[in-house]
Amino acid sequence: NGTKRWQFSRKTRPTRRITTWVYLLLLVNLLLSIFVSLCSMS
Repeated sequence: NGTKRWQFSRKTRPTRRITTWVYLLLLVNLLLSIFVSLCSMS
């Protein structure tokens, strides 16, 4: 059971990192789109 628990915790760690990276990418994409829209307006 100890090894199973270790593998599970090890498996869940990268998924959290991936979600944070996806969130950051989406945020950057949103900021870029806003910047482009502001540039096209002026």
